[in-house]
Amino acid sequence: MSRRFVVLFLAFFTICIGGIGFFLFHHFKKSEVKSVVSSEYMNEQKWIKSYGKDQDIQYLSESIGQYMTYLLLIEDHAEFNQQVDVLKKNYLVEKDGQVYIKWQLAEGTATNALVDDLRIIEALSEGGELFQEPSYSELAAKLKKTIELKQSISGMMVDFYDWELEKATTTLHLSYLNHNVLQAFESTKTDAYLHLLRGAVDSPFFYEIYDVENKVYQAADQKNVNMIDQLLIAIQYHKWTGKVPTEFDQWLKKELDSKGKLFGAYQKGSLEPAVPYESSAVYALGVLYFFETGDPSYADVLHELLLKQPPFERDPDFKTIHFFDYMYSKTADELWKQRDGSY
Repeated sequence: MSRRFVVLFLAFFTICIGGIGFFLFHHFKKSEVKSVVSSEYMNEQKWIKSYGKDQDIQYLSESIGQYMTYLLLIEDHAEFNQQVDVLKKNYLVEKDGQVYIKWQLAEGTATNALVDDLRIIEALSEGGELFQEPSYSELAAKLKKTIELKQSISGMMVDFYDWELEKATTTLHLSYLNHNVLQAFESTKTDAYLHLLRGAVDSPFFYEIYDVENKVYQAADQKNVNMIDQLLIAIQYHKWTGKVPTEFDQWLKKELDSKGKLFGAYQKGSLEPAVPYESSAVYALGVLYFFETGDPSYADVLHELLLKQPPFERDPDFKTIHFFDYMYSKTADELWKQRDGSY
């Protein structure tokens, strides 16, 4: 065997081992989330708990939608299909030809939640295309039809519908908006949503609620703002208007530059923190906000802060980590990795 052949063989072997190692590491990092969800948050029926504990358990449609969104990112058809089955068997209610999603699995539940429905519709629509499963798209279309028929006031969606009382609320939480789904609704009036979000600016923050019937903005709290709501609204503001919410954006960057962190809530008057704690969901949504507005340097800053939060600790206590926070954290992390190209 010639020396040149040995050198070439060793080089080829090294490349192969490196590639296999990269694949296995990549695969492990993605399966780690699935393993945690399965062992810490799921019961035997594959229902997802709001916390990784065995008392005061809630099973929410919010959790299914969040997990389905993550599974689309990692292109896991089998696990995605499993959650679609859970949705069909446990959360769907059919009445008078319409199909509704119960916002939680509990006796007497007769209402849905717009934010969760839109997230599930988006996941089903994307899943139908990605996995070439027409049944997902068909279910998305049925759910979409129900919302348009039962939860629309003057072409604008509202928070929920009660199918027992046959009555919809008149309020809309702006954090519930989902541009990707609503823009495709036949009843959607784009100008109405543009006007809605532009008028919601309450410098530097946003009003959280709009009474669609009376055309009045409302604050969720008179003194403080919750940063999860504010970031969700800011993301939708950019999606609908195509513009950065200037005052909010400037305040957010200033807060990061001066304090090196974000808190879970802020006072409206002083703009100072209203709580002493940070939030993994806030950092995750911050990453998504700066991706949305095209500012990757700040997305990197927030991603670094996110990695110091409980969902990324060596031995996290899942009994104290809400599934909402866990999944937003892992979804933002996965998106950051895919955009950054590193694992």
